[in-house]
Amino acid sequence: GEEEAALALNQAGTFLYLSGRIKEGLRLLQDSAAKRPGLVNSLLKVAGLYCDMDEKEEALAWFDRALGASDSPDIYLHRAQLYLMKNENRLAANDLRRCEARHEAGPGGEEGVPALVRATLGIACFKMDMGSPLRLRQIERAHRLHPDNVEVLLFYGEMLTQVCRV
Repeated sequence: GEEEAALALNQAGTFLYLSGRIKEGLRLLQDSAAKRPGLVNSLLKVAGLYCDMDEKEEALAWFDRALGASDSPDIYLHRAQLYLMKNENRLAANDLRRCEARHEAGPGGEEGVPALVRATLGIACFKMDMGSPLRLRQIERAHRLHPDNVEVLLFYGEMLTQVCRV
């Protein structure tokens, strides 16, 4: 049926993208999204491909389509990463807070929030508040909650290095 066809197109598009045939992969992922508009995975992959092709406005349009289909925290995380690339740190922080809230509302509660979400929020807040003595607050929180996470340690170390240079 339509569901299986959409999933097959998604997988084929992903394979083509990973093998370097980006435009062909993009077309199949778009076909997947057309067959099943609620398949968030396809919508996110299309947005990601547009990011990779440096077509950020088109990527944002696909993130909006994904949010029209679902309120998944993953959509907010990936869109926030795009905002960080565009140096739109306040928008990134807002999306990361939405992502965090959706994870916290899930069965894992506060402990269900992935370390990457907290670390990325730390980056956004750090970049947003460069002159503030509180600019490390979010990454310190991430470190307290995920003391052994590699991404948290890497980002925290990077921020501390930048603070020492100022």
